[in-house]
Amino acid sequence: MKWTKNGTQVSTNPNYSFTVTDNASYVAHFEEIPVEYTITASADPVFGGAVSGAGTYTAGTTCVLSAIPNDGFIFENWTRNDVEVSTNPNYSFTVTGNASYVAHFQQSTTNYTITATASPSNAGTITGAGTYAAGSTCNLQAIPNSGYSFVKWTKNGTQVSTNPNYSFTVTDNASYVAHFEEIPVEYTITASADPVSGGAVSGAGTYSSGATCVLSAIPNDGFIFENWTRNDVEVSTSPSYSFTVNRSADFVAHFRQDANHFTITAMAYPVEGGAVSGGGAYELGAICTLNAIASGGYEFVNWKKNNVTVSNEPSYSFEVTGNAVYTAYFTQTINHYTVKVSVEPSGAGSVSGAGTYEEGITCTLTATPNPTYSFESWKENGIVVSTEPTYFFTVNRDRNFVATFSQGLFYTISASAGPNGAISPEGEVFVEPGEDKTFAMLPNSGCRIQKVLVDGMDVGPVESYTFRSVSENHSIMVQFSGLGLDNNVSLDLKVYPNPANDKITIQCQNMKQVSVFNLFGVQIESKNVNDDHTIISTCNLPQGTYILKVENNDGAIGYSRFVVVK
Repeated sequence: MKWTKNGTQVSTNPNYSFTVTDNASYVAHFEEIPVEYTITASADPVFGGAVSGAGTYTAGTTCVLSAIPNDGFIFENWTRNDVEVSTNPNYSFTVTGNASYVAHFQQSTTNYTITATASPSNAGTITGAGTYAAGSTCNLQAIPNSGYSFVKWTKNGTQVSTNPNYSFTVTDNASYVAHFEEIPVEYTITASADPVSGGAVSGAGTYSSGATCVLSAIPNDGFIFENWTRNDVEVSTSPSYSFTVNRSADFVAHFRQDANHFTITAMAYPVEGGAVSGGGAYELGAICTLNAIASGGYEFVNWKKNNVTVSNEPSYSFEVTGNAVYTAYFTQTINHYTVKVSVEPSGAGSVSGAGTYEEGITCTLTATPNPTYSFESWKENGIVVSTEPTYFFTVNRDRNFVATFSQGLFYTISASAGPNGAISPEGEVFVEPGEDKTFAMLPNSGCRIQKVLVDGMDVGPVESYTFRSVSENHSIMVQFSGLGLDNNVSLDLKVYPNPANDKITIQCQNMKQVSVFNLFGVQIESKNVNDDHTIISTCNLPQGTYILKVENNDGAIGYSRFVVVK
């Protein structure tokens, strides 16, 4: 703001004081205060491009907004409040207020060409090449032809993948090459000699297609190489024959005998039995000496010609009169070895298995401790070879074993039986501390258990009695009495198996009736029989001892005891 007098500024203070000296005209000058507005600009989509020109502007000034699209996008228009205001990426306007503008972009539809070829061209088939929009995915596939395998994909000579299925994003025109390599084809070449004794051949084997094979034929003494044939057709008269392999083939080297020589062939039977020498080419009338040397474990038997023995000596000489084949026969020798066993300490137990054995035979050593002793180990040369009382090994040399025992703490159970039966085990029975020991009462045929005395106390007519966790000496005695079954006559009676599990078989001539009793004389089963053979099931019988009564057609009666185990 300012004051002027006659066009001349006299003050910039809105409050202007002065001394009046004349008539005067004063003018107060004012100016409009500028108004500022905010202009914002954004891109849609955000990754479609960049915008510039936004900011704070004075009212009435000019704002220029610019939209620059990113690769793959083109500018579409400017909008304000979703209303199009310009299709020019550079938009100019006079600022009259706050405003927000949006630059709209859309993805371009640029297309690129992808080409793909095979190298070599006949090695495979390529799919996936063609025209693609920028940013799209191209899938190339390389399919090898027969005899080829895929190696790699290259772009402009640079490897990009070793996978025959190659996917990538299209960003430009590009040429790809699928590289293949030929799979080597292999063929088998065989070569043989005719006759076999005529010479040796070499060079046969497996070859890749296109490789060079060299077959060689070397005649034996007394023979001359004649030619090479394939499928009975001559292919070469040179003992060294070269050719390019393009298929599997069989070749034969033909030899013929030198008219001035004869061939003596010497062989060993069996082959591992020994070695022979002296065979070869000889002139008519010459003396040939054949020698046979037996291998270890074998001995020479004889020389044979046409399966006829010509000599029993390993060195055999004769006059050559023609071609001949001689065979030296050998037989395997059998070695014998001694196995010795002893007990330590003496009297602690018994051993078995010592003796003389053929080589390769299995020897079984068994150690049985005497009462109050227990088996510890088998030793050889002071070294433990087994801790089992039964030891198996294959005999291949002389051996000397010691069975070692140790004495331990045992308790004694004295077991005895009265007439008409037995107890098992019987006598002085040695039991380790804490061990359980069971005794079985076994009445004779036609008898039953009357009572059992344990340490003098009657425990009844039990079939068996078990001492639990033995910690002191004991005694057990069983007494028996007759069953009351009379007319017991000795019969040729057989019962098996005994002990039995599920059945027993009974054999006796002219059987009429068979009955089964328990040890208390109670009949459990009875059946009529009209045969010399019958079977009784024991599946339902409890474990224990039973009496079998058999009566024949003559009225004779026989008894037999059998045991059932489960």
